[in-house]
Amino acid sequence: IGTAICDYDSIQFNASGGGTYAWSPGTGLNATNVSNPVCTVNSTTTYTLTVTDANGCTDTDQVTITVNAAPVA
Repeated sequence: IGTAICDYDSIQFNASGGGTYAWSPGTGLNATNVSNPVCTVNSTTTYTLTVTDANGCTDTDQVTITVNAAPVA
């Protein structure tokens, strides 16, 4: 899964299900332990989300944010 933004634009992630959330790396995120952090980065970054349920079972997923150069006017 991935999406593209311009340099220093923001995008909000939206995960659901599970119990606790852990996003990695934390670079550019306003929080690493919520389902819907806001991401503001200036370079392409792949984030990994680990979700742990009440029984201790975990699942992971990744999202890559591709940062495009700003248009030249």
